[in-house]
Amino acid sequence: MNGENIEEILKNLGSEDVPPDVHKIAEETAESFSKTLMPSRQHLLWRTIMKSRITKPAAAAVIIIAVLIGVYRSGGSIDGAGVLWGQVAEKIGRIPVVVYRRTVIQPQGGLGSAIDRQVVYLSSEYGIRRDEYHGGGLSRRDEVSIDTSDHKIRVHKFDFGERPGSVARVEIKDSTQSPKQGIEIDEYFKLWLEKQSAERGKRGKNWEDWLQSSWYIFPAENIWFIVRHPLSPKHRGQCFCKLLADEKIPQWHEGMDAREWIKQALSLDYKQLGRDNIDGIEVEGVEIRGRNLGIPPLPRRNDEMVVRFWVDIETDLPVRYEAVVFSERSGDWAIVADQFQWHEEVDPSIFEPNLPGDYFLANVTVPKDGQKVTIKEGAELLDGLRLFAELTDGRYPNSMPVAIVEGCKAFTKKHGGQTEELSEKRLEIVETLASSALFHGKLVNSPKYVAGKPVGKDNDVAYYGGRVRVEDADSVLLRWKVSDNQYRVIYGDLNTENVSAERLAELENPSSQ
Repeated sequence: MNGENIEEILKNLGSEDVPPDVHKIAEETAESFSKTLMPSRQHLLWRTIMKSRITKPAAAAVIIIAVLIGVYRSGGSIDGAGVLWGQVAEKIGRIPVVVYRRTVIQPQGGLGSAIDRQVVYLSSEYGIRRDEYHGGGLSRRDEVSIDTSDHKIRVHKFDFGERPGSVARVEIKDSTQSPKQGIEIDEYFKLWLEKQSAERGKRGKNWEDWLQSSWYIFPAENIWFIVRHPLSPKHRGQCFCKLLADEKIPQWHEGMDAREWIKQALSLDYKQLGRDNIDGIEVEGVEIRGRNLGIPPLPRRNDEMVVRFWVDIETDLPVRYEAVVFSERSGDWAIVADQFQWHEEVDPSIFEPNLPGDYFLANVTVPKDGQKVTIKEGAELLDGLRLFAELTDGRYPNSMPVAIVEGCKAFTKKHGGQTEELSEKRLEIVETLASSALFHGKLVNSPKYVAGKPVGKDNDVAYYGGRVRVEDADSVLLRWKVSDNQYRVIYGDLNTENVSAERLAELENPSSQ
């Protein structure tokens, strides 16, 4: 709605000009009136205009008021350039892919708070991936301010996570003025990582260089797969696979789906914050305050909560999201999401855990009889490989730690979604594949490092599942050392034998013969 639309309405009243002050009074009245007018009264107002005998300027003013009320109540602006808040939730709900960065400040049971960086990839088709980057710690009643004046996170009085023996927590200031002291969060990470690099060996001084873990959630398979990346060359990457109960998957989606946060926030009473500029983007913001708001991704407690987010006025897409819970009991929580990217398509490989050969599966958790059962040992290697080949028409896992994920995805593709019978069959598949992947994991995870020193022998494991199929009877699928000059070899057709190191070299490099 704009001025031309209003003037078109006014022309129908006759040729009498409408004084400029009528426009001004009408707009001010409409903005105020829209806050208290019930929807049913709007129809009554229009009927009153049509029946009453009033002067043309007065009628014009009433029409302008009514028109502007409609604009204000829909969240728009008089020149059409503002955010249409009623359309934001609908628009983002239609976008299948969103990527964003978030900074998380989370209390650690009286020992201060962890402060981490994460990048979240969300696809309606492929699931969720969350990369967590190693961050610093806060303690000794340090303070963090989230400032609405310039949209910065600042850290005050930090000690880089030197945990005190006494109870401590972080206080998060809900500041509307930029503080005179404290450093921005990016500078805080830089200083903390410089300290870590000096203590643990050079790895990098940018937070992107310190990937700590990657989480993958596959809703169709009810699988949560966690990868912990090693922080030093002496350690190996560990993987953890959890088969979740059906009711758990929606909770995980809700906790990481930024689209759901914003939908829920806009369903509540909110206050408009007006216009601002974030990283060169002109935005409009809203704020929601209260208790028991039920807005993820923070814990649902009876503590005071404030949520703010800003939307690009050109695209009606979110640019920044802030949520803070103020808790006297356990410490304050905060999440700031920014650097949003909204896409129609995405590369599916982003949601696949493509792992190096020295990563291993540490344990598998499955639901059984209402309990969570953790499997830590694998007794049988060949049964899992054989089952996987049956599920995938002759293929083997790209890497052994992801055998459960790839096998269950193949099962879902063949048999469809969730039923009680399929869930029981899926559990059997997971247990069989788990035994095989855990057997492989025990081989890979040797030697172990205790206090920086190796314990156990190096099994010299190599796996070639990404390129070997069932029909490749003479190709090495998997091998490991069993003695000084002997290797156990599993071929593509799953036959096995022990060979010498010299024979193994010939098998792995047939072109050299």
